[in-house]
Amino acid sequence: VYKRQAGECSNARARNFGMAAAHLKDGNQAEADKYLGLLEGNQGYSYNYLMALASAYGPDQEEVISRLERSYEAREVMLTYLKVDPGFKRFRDDPGFKAILQKMNYPE
Repeated sequence: VYKRQAGECSNARARNFGMAAAHLKDGNQAEADKYLGLLEGNQGYSYNYLMALASAYGPDQEEVISRLERSYEAREVMLTYLKVDPGFKRFRDDPGFKAILQKMNYPE
């Protein structure tokens, strides 16, 4: 269902994000990587926050934190949602996640 809905999305960025997340949720890293690659460096802009959010559906917790670090370094606007984004709920106790929030001066 998720793949069908994501595949029907007319927005390429949203479609690539949705397909990557759906494939990661299904455990298909190779297919997910194709869609994550489409997000990376898209039109001179990297969507690290979206890539971290999609990666949150997979098993690689370090990849999620690494992408969030890159999002912080790039000052991506979407990072302002980090503390409340439900997609990152399972990472809220992660020291790397907390460190990013601290860098952003979010209260604990």
